[in-house]
Amino acid sequence: MIYRPFQILTQGFLSVPIDIPGTAFNRALKASKFIHGELLEIIRKRKMELEQKGESAPRDLLSRMLSALHENGDAKSEMEISTQVICLLFATHHTTSSVITFILKYLAEFPDVYSKVLKEQMDIAKCKGPEGFLKWDDIQKMKYTWNVANETMRLTPPVQGTSREAITDFTYAGFTIPKGWKMH
Repeated sequence: MIYRPFQILTQGFLSVPIDIPGTAFNRALKASKFIHGELLEIIRKRKMELEQKGESAPRDLLSRMLSALHENGDAKSEMEISTQVICLLFATHHTTSSVITFILKYLAEFPDVYSKVLKEQMDIAKCKGPEGFLKWDDIQKMKYTWNVANETMRLTPPVQGTSREAITDFTYAGFTIPKGWKMH
């Protein structure tokens, strides 16, 4: 459904931000528009489901996003939620595998840390039994493992090279940066 457009979007993310037909950036903009359309359809269906079923409707991330309010009490727009979902998908696409790879690298390099992570995981597994599934409470018990993951992300950030857009004209180190310019 959105796999191919999502690939195009990720490929165009770090491209030169020039919107000319045929450029990676232009293809990424078109893919983003398509993905937004698909997500908006899903969001509208879920919104109706929440209105019709109330408390018996699924309580997943999308449902929580739909019920979240801005600080001023206003509901988030469907487009805002769609954008947040795209950001979440994008943020987790390569980053999860990247972080896991580096966690394994560091665990191999630091056997004492590996032993502590293993002990923590085994203690949790013993409480679960052979057929038990992890629950949120189990994940909350993984304090040391979480610290290892955070330290890994500090040492080797999974996302690099993202750009920002200037929201106003400003001067930095003697150079004027106009509103709308992309910076890395």
